[in-house]
Amino acid sequence: SASIIELQTVDRRLRDVMRNEIQNRYDLIQLRLQIGLLLGDTMKFLAN
Repeated sequence: SASIIELQTVDRRLRDVMRNEIQNRYDLIQLRLQIGLLLGDTMKFLAN
């Protein structure tokens, strides 16, 4: 059977992966927002 230490190690690794996933998703959202703002500014500039 898996030892307590092994389980704790797996748990910690899983939490690190989850944290990275959340961070990556946040970065993607930020990037999309910035691209959206850039596109909006470009459209306004072209419309004038």
